[in-house]
Amino acid sequence: TQAKACFERAIKLDPNFGPAFYNLAFILAEEDDLHASFTMLGEAERCRPDHVPTLELLANVLKRLGYFTEAIAHYRRVLEVGSPNAELYFAIGHCYQANEANQEAVETYEKAIELDPARIDIRAKLADALDSLNRTDEARTQAQSILSEHPEQPIANLVISRIERRAKNLTGARDQLLDLPQQNPTDDVDAAVLTELGMVQDVLGDHQAAFNAFEQANDIIAGLP
Repeated sequence: TQAKACFERAIKLDPNFGPAFYNLAFILAEEDDLHASFTMLGEAERCRPDHVPTLELLANVLKRLGYFTEAIAHYRRVLEVGSPNAELYFAIGHCYQANEANQEAVETYEKAIELDPARIDIRAKLADALDSLNRTDEARTQAQSILSEHPEQPIANLVISRIERRAKNLTGARDQLLDLPQQNPTDDVDAAVLTELGMVQDVLGDHQAAFNAFEQANDIIAGLP
């Protein structure tokens, strides 16, 4: 694009011009060219080691690439030089959970919730991490509180279904989800609900229903931007 060409020319004129590296990295990340974005962000960080947007974008790119330990280190650096916020702690918790460090994930999600108690997506991830630690009753309580406060949001049903599936209560898991796909599913949460429903139906032996759920989930994912 024209913007990319401008930033590339700026870098040739001044190889220490951090803003050009950062903006080029931002465009590359938007285009899902994550490895190229990572390279540009390394140069941007070299030029401006304490530039919070650079550090945060670098952490996000590392997380998307699956380098969760490295992402955590950069998010922690953002906390050191910037201002703590719920989104940062949420991202760190996600990385801990991806690394199966669920106790650290719980502690980090709890910090995020202290900063923004209204974020039901963070509360849902907390419930999921608690369940991974076999703190099932706490996980159920957290998920049920989301469901009672926001009955229109399917994310709580999704978390409860996962809890019940792990507890081998497959009928209970299925019942949490069975009616939700009727509500014009369109987004990534709906796709996750349908995927979870397919998994439960498959274990219960209803393979056709499982296939239909997986197929509908794939259709949603294919249509996402």
